[in-house]
Amino acid sequence: MRKVDSFAQDEQMSKSEASTGKLFRTVGIMLVVIIPAAFWTTVVVFVCHWLSLNLRLQMVLLIGCSICLFLGTIYAAIVVGASRSEDLKGSGSRK
Repeated sequence: MRKVDSFAQDEQMSKSEASTGKLFRTVGIMLVVIIPAAFWTTVVVFVCHWLSLNLRLQMVLLIGCSICLFLGTIYAAIVVGASRSEDLKGSGSRK
């Protein structure tokens, strides 16, 4: 009876760990993608202002979204590669 209960508790813990992992990945994307994109978009706006160039709002948004897309792609590739290497390490130790 206790073994069944411990299995149920282990399953619940693994589900909560999975949801926590998704939360951390989401926060990671926010930190790695949005904050640098906002910084570099601000730098572009200040440089253009310093050079007396007027940027339209659409252009500023396009620059920011492009930077987010680029950084998000790089971050996703790194995360997927890291998770695959962890999966390979885990399956190798079980054999």
